[in-house]
Amino acid sequence: MDIRPGDAFRADDVRGVAVAMLPVSDIARSAAFYRDLLGLAYRREFSRGGVVTGCALSAPEDRYALALRLRDTTPGKADLRDEHPLIMRVPDSAVLDRVFAHAEALGVAPTRGEHPDAAWVEVRDPDGICIRFAVPSRPWHSFVGLHHEDDGTPVLYDKPRLDV
Repeated sequence: MDIRPGDAFRADDVRGVAVAMLPVSDIARSAAFYRDLLGLAYRREFSRGGVVTGCALSAPEDRYALALRLRDTTPGKADLRDEHPLIMRVPDSAVLDRVFAHAEALGVAPTRGEHPDAAWVEVRDPDGICIRFAVPSRPWHSFVGLHHEDDGTPVLYDKPRLDV
Protein backbone atom coordinates (compact mmCIF):
# COMPACT_ATOMS: atom_id res chain seq x y z
CA MET A 1 0.00 0.00 0.00
CA ASP A 2 1.38 3.39 -1.00
CA ILE A 3 0.36 6.13 1.46
CA ARG A 4 1.20 9.73 0.60
CA PRO A 5 1.48 12.49 3.24
CA GLY A 6 -1.91 13.95 2.28
CA ASP A 7 -3.48 10.52 2.77
CA ALA A 8 -2.75 10.34 6.51
CA PHE A 9 -5.58 9.46 8.84
CA ARG A 10 -7.36 12.45 10.40
CA ALA A 11 -9.73 12.56 13.37
CA ASP A 12 -12.51 13.91 11.13
CA ASP A 13 -12.28 10.72 9.01
CA VAL A 14 -14.44 9.12 11.72
CA ARG A 15 -18.06 10.25 11.37
CA GLY A 16 -19.39 8.93 14.65
CA VAL A 17 -19.98 5.64 16.40
CA ALA A 18 -21.50 3.10 14.02
CA VAL A 19 -22.47 0.49 16.64
CA ALA A 20 -22.36 0.41 20.44
CA MET A 21 -22.53 -2.94 22.24
CA LEU A 22 -24.08 -3.67 25.63
CA PRO A 23 -23.98 -6.88 27.68
CA VAL A 24 -27.50 -7.91 28.76
CA SER A 25 -29.09 -10.76 30.68
CA ASP A 26 -32.10 -11.33 28.37
CA ILE A 27 -31.70 -10.63 24.64
CA ALA A 28 -35.42 -10.56 23.76
CA ARG A 29 -36.41 -8.34 26.70
CA SER A 30 -33.58 -5.87 26.05
CA ALA A 31 -34.16 -5.82 22.27
CA ALA A 32 -37.83 -4.96 22.86
CA PHE A 33 -36.85 -2.26 25.39
CA TYR A 34 -34.45 -0.50 23.01
CA ARG A 35 -36.78 -0.97 20.04
CA ASP A 36 -39.56 0.79 21.94
CA LEU A 37 -37.42 3.46 23.65
CA LEU A 38 -35.31 4.48 20.64
CA GLY A 39 -37.54 3.45 17.72
CA LEU A 40 -34.94 0.97 16.46
CA ALA A 41 -35.54 -1.89 14.03
CA TYR A 42 -34.36 -5.46 14.74
CA ARG A 43 -31.69 -6.06 12.05
CA ARG A 44 -29.20 -8.77 13.06
CA GLU A 45 -29.07 -11.89 15.16
CA PHE A 46 -26.07 -13.92 16.31
CA SER A 47 -26.20 -17.44 17.69
CA ARG A 48 -24.03 -20.30 18.94
CA GLY A 49 -25.14 -23.86 19.45
CA GLY A 50 -28.70 -22.98 18.48
CA VAL A 51 -28.96 -20.26 21.16
CA VAL A 52 -29.30 -16.58 20.25
CA THR A 53 -26.37 -14.89 22.02
CA GLY A 54 -26.66 -11.45 20.45
CA CYS A 55 -28.56 -9.13 18.18
CA ALA A 56 -28.36 -5.68 16.66
CA LEU A 57 -30.95 -2.98 16.10
CA SER A 58 -30.56 0.09 13.92
CA ALA A 59 -31.92 3.61 13.74
CA PRO A 60 -33.76 4.93 10.69
CA GLU A 61 -31.45 5.58 7.73
CA ASP A 62 -28.73 3.55 9.51
CA ARG A 63 -27.57 6.59 11.53
CA TYR A 64 -26.36 4.23 14.29
CA ALA A 65 -26.89 0.73 15.61
CA LEU A 66 -26.99 -0.91 19.01
CA ALA A 67 -25.73 -4.45 19.51
CA LEU A 68 -26.71 -6.56 22.50
CA ARG A 69 -24.72 -9.56 23.74
CA LEU A 70 -25.88 -12.14 26.24
CA ARG A 71 -23.83 -11.26 29.32
CA ASP A 72 -23.16 -14.91 30.21
CA THR A 73 -21.41 -15.41 26.85
CA THR A 74 -19.03 -12.43 27.14
CA PRO A 75 -15.54 -12.80 28.63
CA GLY A 76 -14.81 -11.38 32.05
CA LYS A 77 -17.26 -9.36 34.10
CA ALA A 78 -19.33 -7.61 31.46
CA ASP A 79 -21.52 -5.75 33.92
CA LEU A 80 -22.46 -2.14 33.27
CA ARG A 81 -25.25 -1.81 35.83
CA ASP A 82 -25.47 1.74 37.22
CA GLU A 83 -23.12 3.03 34.51
CA HIS A 84 -24.16 5.14 31.51
CA PRO A 85 -22.10 3.73 28.64
CA LEU A 86 -24.40 5.33 26.06
CA ILE A 87 -24.92 9.06 26.02
CA MET A 88 -27.07 10.04 23.08
CA ARG A 89 -26.65 13.64 21.87
CA VAL A 90 -29.90 15.52 21.26
CA PRO A 91 -30.11 19.04 19.83
CA ASP A 92 -31.99 20.94 22.52
CA SER A 93 -34.06 20.92 25.71
CA ALA A 94 -37.32 20.52 23.77
CA VAL A 95 -36.06 17.13 22.57
CA LEU A 96 -35.05 16.25 26.14
CA ASP A 97 -38.62 17.03 27.20
CA ARG A 98 -39.96 14.72 24.46
CA VAL A 99 -37.56 11.94 25.49
CA PHE A 100 -38.71 12.33 29.10
CA ALA A 101 -42.41 12.19 28.14
CA HIS A 102 -41.83 9.20 25.83
CA ALA A 103 -39.99 7.28 28.56
CA GLU A 104 -42.74 8.08 31.07
CA ALA A 105 -45.37 6.84 28.60
CA LEU A 106 -43.42 3.57 28.30
CA GLY A 107 -43.40 3.26 32.11
CA VAL A 108 -39.60 3.51 32.25
CA ALA A 109 -39.37 6.14 35.07
CA PRO A 110 -36.89 8.63 33.58
CA THR A 111 -34.80 11.00 35.66
CA ARG A 112 -33.32 14.32 34.62
CA GLY A 113 -30.53 16.53 35.73
CA GLU A 114 -27.76 18.86 34.80
CA HIS A 115 -24.01 18.87 35.38
CA PRO A 116 -21.18 21.03 34.06
CA ASP A 117 -21.13 19.31 30.64
CA ALA A 118 -24.81 18.83 29.82
CA ALA A 119 -28.47 18.83 30.69
CA TRP A 120 -29.70 15.23 30.54
CA VAL A 121 -32.52 12.72 30.78
CA GLU A 122 -31.66 9.19 31.85
CA VAL A 123 -33.51 5.85 31.79
CA ARG A 124 -32.51 2.43 33.07
CA ASP A 125 -32.76 -0.57 30.80
CA PRO A 126 -33.99 -3.95 32.12
CA ASP A 127 -30.45 -4.76 33.33
CA GLY A 128 -30.00 -1.51 35.24
CA ILE A 129 -27.75 0.06 32.58
CA CYS A 130 -28.38 3.79 32.36
CA ILE A 131 -28.92 5.34 28.95
CA ARG A 132 -28.51 9.09 28.92
CA PHE A 133 -29.80 11.66 26.43
CA ALA A 134 -27.88 14.91 26.65
CA VAL A 135 -27.72 18.46 25.35
CA PRO A 136 -24.06 19.44 25.70
CA SER A 137 -23.49 22.77 27.44
CA ARG A 138 -19.74 22.95 26.95
CA PRO A 139 -17.60 22.37 23.84
CA TRP A 140 -15.21 19.41 23.73
CA HIS A 141 -12.30 21.29 22.12
CA SER A 142 -10.70 22.23 25.45
CA PHE A 143 -9.85 20.23 28.57
CA VAL A 144 -12.05 20.19 31.69
CA GLY A 145 -11.60 17.81 34.61
CA LEU A 146 -14.39 16.96 37.04
CA HIS A 147 -13.74 15.78 40.58
CA HIS A 148 -16.45 14.82 43.06
CA GLU A 149 -15.78 15.64 46.69
CA ASP A 150 -16.71 13.03 49.32
CA ASP A 151 -20.04 14.81 49.83
CA GLY A 152 -20.76 14.66 46.07
CA THR A 153 -19.95 18.30 45.33
CA PRO A 154 -18.52 18.62 41.79
CA VAL A 155 -15.29 20.59 41.40
CA LEU A 156 -13.89 21.50 37.97
CA TYR A 157 -10.17 21.69 37.18
CA ASP A 158 -8.29 22.78 34.06
CA LYS A 159 -5.06 20.72 33.97
CA PRO A 160 -5.05 16.95 33.27
CA ARG A 161 -3.95 14.65 36.08
CA LEU A 162 -3.12 11.79 33.72
CA ASP A 163 -0.05 11.91 31.51
CA VAL A 164 -1.49 10.82 28.15
